[in-house]
Amino acid sequence: MPSRSVTSGFCIIVPGMTKAGHPKRHSPKASRDGEPVIHPSAQLRNARLGRFTALAERVSFKDSELGDYSYVERHAEIIYAKIGKFCAIASDVRVNALNHPMERVSQHKITYRPNEYFLGKKLDAFFSAEGTFDVGDYGRRPSFPAA
Repeated sequence: MPSRSVTSGFCIIVPGMTKAGHPKRHSPKASRDGEPVIHPSAQLRNARLGRFTALAERVSFKDSELGDYSYVERHAEIIYAKIGKFCAIASDVRVNALNHPMERVSQHKITYRPNEYFLGKKLDAFFSAEGTFDVGDYGRRPSFPAA
């Protein structure tokens, strides 16, 4: 006996598919107007977020910039960084400024970030000039070595 398909009066909805069986085009959590999506548990201070960006749960994002279409996964800690467009930062990642003033008696941050310990103090000039860590394109065109 040949097999034939039987249709019934109900449909099965698969996650990620519409009732008509077509793939969904947008996540229900996605921003449709370009506004950043920020989880309520994320901590922000002096943050600059681009269009269609996202910060997941328990992200600490301080004194940093996040370029358009980039996102940061859960539990990440980012401070003093410039992250370019279309970057994906994994969960549990720490991004911090690279350079430390090696010529000083101590590399402790109190020598270049006294504002974290004393009211009215400002960032050291060394840290202000060299204190950010760039990730991704951040507005630059990639360059390739000459062959």
